[in-house]
Amino acid sequence: MARDVLIKNRFVIYDPKTEEYFIIDWFKDNPPMNEKHRVGLVSQINMIVSKRVRGAALSELERLCPAKPEKNPGVVQMHPRLADTRIVRGAGKTGSREI
Repeated sequence: MARDVLIKNRFVIYDPKTEEYFIIDWFKDNPPMNEKHRVGLVSQINMIVSKRVRGAALSELERLCPAKPEKNPGVVQMHPRLADTRIVRGAGKTGSREI
């Protein structure tokens, strides 16, 4: 009876076939702390069997906590020790390279 009240008043989404719940506005009060945390949440949400519950969770996460775009997509960050080598310092120069 309590579950029916929660469903009727749109506090939870429930799938009776899989017996899975999602608490509506969960991410409003409990957002991911950083991007790595968000990636872990998506991984866990994707394990939800119910398409309806999984879809609601992913939709709410995207709506309330959208993924942050990468600073330089496609650019590989160089390790600091590699950045300070003769080859890298001389990158872009024409002519013979001193090695």
